Amino acid sequence: MSVEGASVVRKKRRCIKRESRGVMERRQDQVDLRTLAATPPWDWPHDAGTLFHEVLTDNKADESDRLIAAELAGALAVIDDELSDALMGIVSSADQTDQLRAAAAISLGPVLEQADLEQADTDEFADPNDVPISAPTFHRIRRVLHELYSDDRVPKAVRRRILEHRCARLRIGIGTR
Repeated sequence: MSVEGASVVRKKRRCIKRESRGVMERRQDQVDLRTLAATPPWDWPHDAGTLFHEVLTDNKADESDRLIAAELAGALAVIDDELSDALMGIVSSADQTDQLRAAAAISLGPVLEQADLEQADTDEFADPNDVPISAPTFHRIRRVLHELYSDDRVPKAVRRRILEHRCARLRIGIGTR
């Protein structure tokens, strides 16, 4: 089984890496989050977003796994309305750790930027197929992040991550009139 170009089975992680195609595939319903973190998003399994959503919404999952899932969930290859809602739920929840809330806020940045680039003069996108989230979700993310940033009760670390995104001022209306 050590023939070059053949599939390498990693029993501990229960995943397969097909070196000839360079993609990760699910095996026995398990793909290790750390393996996905080391793999480019375009090589992730088609249901990677579902895995991230499951981990993010499982309050009993390890904090380290939830942090990894929050970081990976922001990839444009997997993010959609459902994942965006899960990330917003984490950012908004005082029951979550500051570190997880901050990671979720940062993960919303790439989709906000993509959506803003595609936004026409109206509230809709010029080409909705170029944006992984819907226009209502885009506007909801902006509103929620603006409200959280404006709330002094939200921990400073979370508010800072909302602001730190390189386009935060433009995307959520902070500092604009």
